[in-house]
Amino acid sequence: MTRSSQLLKSAVNPVLISVHPFYAAEIAAGRKKVEFRRRWSSKPTDVLVVYATAPIKTIVAVAEISEVRRAGRAQLWEICKSFGGAITRARLREYMHDLDQGVALLLGRLNVPKSGISPQEAFGPGFVSPQSYRYLRADEVDSLIEIFGRQKC
Repeated sequence: MTRSSQLLKSAVNPVLISVHPFYAAEIAAGRKKVEFRRRWSSKPTDVLVVYATAPIKTIVAVAEISEVRRAGRAQLWEICKSFGGAITRARLREYMHDLDQGVALLLGRLNVPKSGISPQEAFGPGFVSPQSYRYLRADEVDSLIEIFGRQKC
């Protein structure tokens, strides 16, 4: 079984997140170790499937969530500096401008497919990317495990 398959198979409530292409590439390269979100569910989850939005429109990585931190903007910036958020202070402030608290998802183990995965292949022809995130169904996880297995990653 591949590392990606193992991560997905043992996942608790895996989540598909939409990420702008620059940040998705930074996650896939291992340089972005924190993903910031304006809101996040209180439902436990430990795995992110990273979907790069247009013009890429591809699944580029599977990452373990090692910790979820809810914090104010100043604390989020400190987290960014400490862990590698691949975002400027100005951009983070702009993103979180109207919030008292935001969310930092600290990323752990990372697995990247040898080639990007088409979401239509994984989830079917009716795939619509989530505005922010959505939980994956068991059949979608199984499909991803099969695809990662074929890519041997």
